Amino acid sequence: MENDMTHNRVNAEDWRRGLYESFAKVAKHDKPYEVRVGVFDITVLPDVFSPKYFTDSLYFAEALAKIVGAKSLLEIGPGTGIIALYCATAGAHVTAVDINPQAYRNTQINAERLGLPISVRHGDLYAPLSPEEKFDYIFWNHPFNNWNEDVSMLMRAGVDPQYKALRQYVCDAKKHLNPGGQLLLGSSDMAQTSEIEKIAADNGYRLTTLASEDMPIEDGHKVWNTYLIYRFDAA
Repeated sequence: MENDMTHNRVNAEDWRRGLYESFAKVAKHDKPYEVRVGVFDITVLPDVFSPKYFTDSLYFAEALAKIVGAKSLLEIGPGTGIIALYCATAGAHVTAVDINPQAYRNTQINAERLGLPISVRHGDLYAPLSPEEKFDYIFWNHPFNNWNEDVSMLMRAGVDPQYKALRQYVCDAKKHLNPGGQLLLGSSDMAQTSEIEKIAADNGYRLTTLASEDMPIEDGHKVWNTYLIYRFDAA
């Protein structure tokens, strides 16, 4: 999508308001619903981060499938499973872990619907994995915002207070990477980039940007941001 400089530079207040507007739309659904996302028709369960209202899921799905190819991928926080679906269809061997029980079920439903052999686990970050499980790539479309506030299970998809979960994601990743494996992060220029860089440095990494795209947070929304895929390289 082409850059639109009349929309894509927003202040923190507009970003916060726009984010909560989109999450409010997600929260209104109390029954499963169907949505077309890219090349897939998927089911979305209530209380699951929905690509119907956020553009990042499809962007990261299309970009990550090209990066991962036919190698092994661990995705943290799959939500509806759309990123896992794209990567598995492209030939990747995918394992997906989500702390939200509804998202865990949602990814299972969509993987089974499409006949894709995705291993779906319920739990926090790496907790459901055995010590022997290692991957060529680990990816998380992380909650961009580190606001220090109480959040619901749904809002955990958008807010990670003080980046506590992100710190653990980066710190513990080496235990589950194959030799030469890559730790990746889906993020935004509206995230606290300086904090992400500090977390990387604290764990012996520096950030390399693999891909970026300017997009509205929701199709047709006036609030835009830049989505980014970072790779954590040895400093």
